[in-house]
Amino acid sequence: MAKLQIAEPPKGPEEGSPKTKLRRPPGLSPAAVRFWNRYAPPLIEAGVLCKLDLDSFVQLCEVASNLEDCREAIKEHGVLVEGTHGTLKKNPALSCAAQLYQQYRLLANDFCLTPASRAKLGKTNADLLEAAKFAEAEEFFFGPRR
Repeated sequence: MAKLQIAEPPKGPEEGSPKTKLRRPPGLSPAAVRFWNRYAPPLIEAGVLCKLDLDSFVQLCEVASNLEDCREAIKEHGVLVEGTHGTLKKNPALSCAAQLYQQYRLLANDFCLTPASRAKLGKTNADLLEAAKFAEAEEFFFGPRR
């Protein structure tokens, strides 16, 4: 009977290594590309994002894109829209945005994009603030502060 041999995990900058050069996957929406370009490079450099996390980070990028679409729909049509019988009703984009924001917060925590998630990892705001640019993220999702 042959012995089962288990291969050693790769050493150095391989697929799971934080320093592996990741390329933006094709097919992202324009807003998802902007999110990727803003956050992926510093998160890779900080060792937070690696190839093993790619699917989850792409999901975060697309959630951010969809959230931006909802924000634009709310901006264009308002919080209240006309219903079927001429009565006002809540814009359906508000419910969609609320669900997307919940998904965003969960995924953002996975990638140290919130102060609470950085604190759990022993990171300070200064460690990743420059990399993540939280003020830009807030503007990205909610527009400039008034």
